[in-house]
Amino acid sequence: MMSHPNQQDIESWLWESANILRGPVVIESVVEKVDSLVQPVRGTGWQTSHPGDRMVRQELRLILKNSGLPPAGDLFDRAYAYIQENY
Repeated sequence: MMSHPNQQDIESWLWESANILRGPVVIESVVEKVDSLVQPVRGTGWQTSHPGDRMVRQELRLILKNSGLPPAGDLFDRAYAYIQENY
């Protein structure tokens, strides 16, 4: 049985990955938004669906951009890879 990361796992990963320590409120907000993004698509096979993959990528970019983080580049790539692997 595959275990799924919880909100604390995402928060820990984001703290380690961001390299942009903008404060706990921003990180917590991003974690909650990413969790809200991935919960509905978990286990649906979105990774193999062009529309599903596109939607997750677009929403992740919006979450990062609206949080004052870069919506492209290393942070996006690492966040997307993490979500794709774990959800």
